[in-house]
Amino acid sequence: MIDAKEAIDIAETKLPVLVPAFAALQPHVEEIQQSKDGQVWVITFRAKNPDPKSDSPYGGSFIAYIEKEVRVAANSGDLLAVLNPSYT
Repeated sequence: MIDAKEAIDIAETKLPVLVPAFAALQPHVEEIQQSKDGQVWVITFRAKNPDPKSDSPYGGSFIAYIEKEVRVAANSGDLLAVLNPSYT
């Protein structure tokens, strides 16, 4: 079983590979929680939108912050998902 710190380390290692544009914004951990059954760590990262008014991939809707939710298996440390929390 991995702890919260290990789950964050795994997520931070995988973000630049899976979503490099988001990782380049230097996101920080906004929150971390374990699922009710204890099987998944859910880590929410947040980064300031570099230009919330532009037509950039992250702009156009006056979005001040961009978030990604990373899910890591608590028993193995495997990355399970990277989600946009506003769409889940």
